[in-house]
Amino acid sequence: MAIQLVTNELSSVNDSPFRNSLISNFETIQQAFDEVDLRTLLAYTDNVSHSAVKNSDFLDGNVDPWVPNTGNSILKVFQLNHENWLGISSTKTSPSTGAFTTLKLTDDTQHLIGLMQSIAFKIRCDAGGTFELHTIYHAENGGILAEQSLKNIQVIPWRVTQVQVPNMVPANATDAATMDIVIRSTNDAPVDFDITNFTLTELPAQIDDTLLDRFGDYQNTIKNSNFWNGTTGPWQPNTNNSQLSITKLNGKSWLQISDATGDVSTGAYMTLPSVQSDNHIMAVPQDISLQIRCDAGGIFEIHTLAKDATGNVLEEHAHPFTVQPWRLSEQTCLVPGTANATAVSMDVVVRSLETQPVTFAITNIHMAEHATTESTQDNLLQNASLSDDTVFPFTPNTDHSKLNVTGYNGRRWLQVSSDSDGSPSIGVNYVIDYDQQEKLGLIHLRHFNQQFAFSINDLVGHDYLVEALDQDSDGKWLNLRTLQRISITPFVNHRITVTVPQVSDTNVARTIIVVRCVQNTNVSFLLTDFVWNDEVQMAPDDGKALIVPPKIPMVEGHETRVFLDNIFHNGDYYKAEKMIVAGTADAVYAGAYHVTPTAASSSSTQYVQYYRGQYPALMAPLNFVKVSADAGSGENIKVMLLGESTTEMAGLVNGFYNLTDADVLSVTGIGTRGTAPRLHEGRSGWTTENYMHDATALNITNSFYNPTSKTFDFAYYIGTNKLEMPDYVFIDMGINDSWQEIPLTTTLANYQSMIDSIHLLDSSIKIIIGLTNLPEKFKNMWDFNIGLKDKVLKLINALITKYGNRESEGYFLNPIYLNVDPYWDMQYEERVVSPDGKQKELVGTNGVHPSDSGFKRCADVLYATLKYAVSLDGKPKYGRNLALGTAKALTIIGENRDNQGEPGYTLSSVIPQGTVIRVSYDISSSDGVGELVMLFLGEQQPASSWQTIHVDELVKGTKHVSVTLTTDTDHLHVLPKLNNATGTVTVSKFIISKSSAEVDWTPAPEDILN
Repeated sequence: MAIQLVTNELSSVNDSPFRNSLISNFETIQQAFDEVDLRTLLAYTDNVSHSAVKNSDFLDGNVDPWVPNTGNSILKVFQLNHENWLGISSTKTSPSTGAFTTLKLTDDTQHLIGLMQSIAFKIRCDAGGTFELHTIYHAENGGILAEQSLKNIQVIPWRVTQVQVPNMVPANATDAATMDIVIRSTNDAPVDFDITNFTLTELPAQIDDTLLDRFGDYQNTIKNSNFWNGTTGPWQPNTNNSQLSITKLNGKSWLQISDATGDVSTGAYMTLPSVQSDNHIMAVPQDISLQIRCDAGGIFEIHTLAKDATGNVLEEHAHPFTVQPWRLSEQTCLVPGTANATAVSMDVVVRSLETQPVTFAITNIHMAEHATTESTQDNLLQNASLSDDTVFPFTPNTDHSKLNVTGYNGRRWLQVSSDSDGSPSIGVNYVIDYDQQEKLGLIHLRHFNQQFAFSINDLVGHDYLVEALDQDSDGKWLNLRTLQRISITPFVNHRITVTVPQVSDTNVARTIIVVRCVQNTNVSFLLTDFVWNDEVQMAPDDGKALIVPPKIPMVEGHETRVFLDNIFHNGDYYKAEKMIVAGTADAVYAGAYHVTPTAASSSSTQYVQYYRGQYPALMAPLNFVKVSADAGSGENIKVMLLGESTTEMAGLVNGFYNLTDADVLSVTGIGTRGTAPRLHEGRSGWTTENYMHDATALNITNSFYNPTSKTFDFAYYIGTNKLEMPDYVFIDMGINDSWQEIPLTTTLANYQSMIDSIHLLDSSIKIIIGLTNLPEKFKNMWDFNIGLKDKVLKLINALITKYGNRESEGYFLNPIYLNVDPYWDMQYEERVVSPDGKQKELVGTNGVHPSDSGFKRCADVLYATLKYAVSLDGKPKYGRNLALGTAKALTIIGENRDNQGEPGYTLSSVIPQGTVIRVSYDISSSDGVGELVMLFLGEQQPASSWQTIHVDELVKGTKHVSVTLTTDTDHLHVLPKLNNATGTVTVSKFIISKSSAEVDWTPAPEDILN
């Protein structure tokens, strides 16, 4: 929709502040105009904000719903840098100068009570200072029930500080009727500060950072994505019993989907054409995201189907996920592009996978080209999305550069092309005139770093430069700065963000930002979504964390190390000023804490501290759990190693089996790769997506891929390859997922899907979650792997959160990343770096794969974790059913005589003498006369091999039996015997497990395979 339409429609609006605020927030207008006309927009203005705090951007010029916090606090709204701010000031010495707003926790359209919230806002203070975000909970009568100090914020003079409190838990979730949110100064002196963009939203159960960075539906292929106009279109019911309607909750409109019959696939779908001139959704990967809620919770799926002109399905992709009860969930998935030329449309389906009646709701549905980074929100650049169909404010950088605006994939793009073959430096200019900007009130542009961002697409693929050319007032060149060089992949939308350093030379009157092609060739490329603004200063502690597992196993006689840089999530290896383990200086050397437990040692906890300057800023416990050297003595267990290249390489495999071969614990490898007995399931270059969805990848066969279900199937894998069941499965993934920018939520969902498939076959299999090694620290490799450390640490933290402290459920964390030195355990060599050959330095040669010695360190951790898992019970616990054919109940007709033996069960394998087992079953009797004796017997059934399991007096009806015993010889069969029984006797839900505790009945894995 063009800017002219905006001007025409708003000409009749006399309210100047309202008109100006709408124009200044043009992204919202553009989004609305893509879907509805102005009248509909005005009718649904209450849907514009997704925050429970209304007027969050103060666009209407009023201070409501904020009120002064003290009698001396003064509030007003003013404009700065194209934004409206709430100014808060006092001219007198007065404590707690600030403002507050009150929210009802029990409003019909909200259920804030009891839910975690996310608060975000921007704050500035020209003088700087310390401020506090505070909440007060009131009862119905106004009395104070509880207070919380959420955050102290240090504001730097003249700088905007972005504040985020992502996990605010209500202090009183039972009796509170209202909540006051207070922002106030901690200084008694007169103060003048400002806030804007103040939002309070439900904290999703799952947060995807790429999703949080999204903005503007003008990038969205899916229309009516927020259901502002009150209609369900373009969505249709997915089944005959699916009912669609519109509902409102927490300031948003939702598409509600319900079904009272319990159909599978209850949901909604919409169809997108792929053959429009401005759309190629089949040619490149697409990101699909949405918000979903279901009060009852359940399992849901985003499903896409590529179809040909006759409606035949050519390709489909599924993204299953779990929604927690009463929790907003944000989901995003990547739909790969297809090269199938016959695909003309795509169905997008959101559906339940439950079989009972379900009601759920979705909103904020987005579909756009997959980009490595999304653009930022704040923007001082006019016509940033080219919405008025003019190239303003951009100009050609050479006489041979041509500019025009074109439509492509649902967006407006600035097309830059050459007017002749081989023209050099084809590109575009954007001029920042500092004197002119200062007259408009943008006084910060000269004195602080600026951020320039844009999206770029090139159908061929070239290299580009982003440059800053400084000029004086007469147009004379003073300085040319190269900001970034870009290599473009054809058809892929790249998001580029560069920092333009502040201008200290007072002779500089303007800076020209140039984006140009490096090659001298006939070129055409596309630019859009431009952003220019102050580089925002984040609150000092935002984004920094110490990532440690809840337990660190250490085996007697074996060294364990924690490299302190490896636990620091901060975006760069080089930002940690000081890390110490308090009181243990002698044990910290070469950047790591070292410990080697002895027979006399015990488990212990040390505390690691990160210092900012001279003060400790973060602290985390290192909980070391000692494992005896004889743990698992005499045991023989089976282990499967599943993962990527760090699992496949001989260093880990041989290092691990070298340790177990020399140990009292006997380990057998299960797998289809490697050399027996050191088998594994590692595949170089693979991601969790490859394991879940690909029959082959990188010329490697996926042994887990079931061609019928087209997904990871552990039962299919075991049955097809005729393998023994493993006792432990080690899964170590993440480097390739992070490198290939697979969304974190997708990786976690794939982990769980693989684990669910394993446990569907045998719920007793223990899972060891590998927390993989980090990229190496050599500067040349760090530049190559920029950002990878934080991405991997983010996955590690998510795995710790999901599977930590769940040993009783059979989950164990394997913290490899702690033990691998990012320098000397990685691959490196000495290279000549000077022309005369005299100067040499050590450089990294791989980036992510450890050296042989580093893989031994990885193996040390896996060995310690396995010993720890086995040590918890002396022997592994087994939940699987050892008896075959138990899905069908045994029915016996009593003949009123002694020793009435009947055919019973055969076991999957011989249970050796001395095995502790649990036997459970139900007995039903029609008459309640006589007794039932359950017996074990050996393979040849000699009399000496009989062992009584249990003797039960029959009762009319059903009784449950569960006993623990130790086998007195080897057994392979179970025989039921009746003594003087009459009527019908039935044995059902029969299970034998190698466990001292009762487990729920499941059929034997062999029965499932058959």
